[in-house]
Amino acid sequence: MRLNRFEANGQTYTFPATIAAYDCNFADVQSNIVRTAGMSGGVSLYGAAPAPTPVGRIRQSFTLVSPTRAGMDTLRDSIRALSQWGAGRLYVRPTDYPLRAERWTHASVAAVDMPEDTSGQADLHQRLTLNFDAPDARWYSIPPSMALGLIWDQGTWDGYRWQPATSSPEVAISTTAQTFTVTNSGNAPALPVLEAQIPASCLFTIARMVNGVAYEALTFQNILTRSVYLRIDARGKTVRANGASQFIYLNYSHPDWIRLLLGVNTFRVSLSAGTGTLITTHWDTWV
Repeated sequence: MRLNRFEANGQTYTFPATIAAYDCNFADVQSNIVRTAGMSGGVSLYGAAPAPTPVGRIRQSFTLVSPTRAGMDTLRDSIRALSQWGAGRLYVRPTDYPLRAERWTHASVAAVDMPEDTSGQADLHQRLTLNFDAPDARWYSIPPSMALGLIWDQGTWDGYRWQPATSSPEVAISTTAQTFTVTNSGNAPALPVLEAQIPASCLFTIARMVNGVAYEALTFQNILTRSVYLRIDARGKTVRANGASQFIYLNYSHPDWIRLLLGVNTFRVSLSAGTGTLITTHWDTWV
């Protein structure tokens, strides 16, 4: 793979053909293993769950080539300007491109490593390395069969904001403890947005279940009054009730709050009292 182009704020930089080394850390995780006192080994604070991913780092080395020294100044200036473009889409070209579509991620330039070594004719051949930061360390892709453009599991991608076009089926909670399923048919785990309409005063808990055991649980400790619209955004890490921030009332057992793994996910909703709650789930994994 190699970087193909960077698009941000209406501007595009296309990487030249003189590409060299490429590297990214998207397969890394931030493990947290605590040494066991008096015994060999240690204990992972994440248990059997995968550790969270770090901030994405992408490095691409290549060479600028110019027949004149004045032309090399222009090429260097265009590279230095990239750090002022802000965040945008960074596209990578798979090895079998164009048979396989480009992949992309949100990224911004973090560092430009471009030493000018005049002993090596750097005025005509300038070797450099661009370093990008990616908040969400994953590559997104578009299946070739999708002629309609960029489509999410539950919405369409518009610029850099997710706009839900449809919703997962609305689930009516008719008892104080009820399970329901949501299927993630995408190609990566997702962090969902959970929306709950609470018709009666109660405490609210939702958990992802694995073999009957609560694996990731969110508990909203503030007593919700009648006719409350509760929105928990696991990706944006926000909690709102009728539009007002309620973050201080949320307890969570996993650093990602709650996840949608690939395939069928089982959730259990527990209410301290009352029934009639309506639950809707949104997420943004590629199909």
